[in-house]
Amino acid sequence: MRQRADERRLGRLLQAWYERRLPLRETYRGQPALLLRHNLSYEDLQAFRQRYGVKLSE
Repeated sequence: MRQRADERRLGRLLQAWYERRLPLRETYRGQPALLLRHNLSYEDLQAFRQRYGVKLSE
């Protein structure tokens, strides 16, 4: 149970950093991840990029 709470806190922290446009590189097993999710659909990725101004090629 504690692990889930820690994961939620980390997700909120990451979201706050993205909202502040801080440069982040989030990965999961070498693949890009966003807000602790690594299996986002193309549409979800585009919405995330638009909302937070993220460039995945950095």
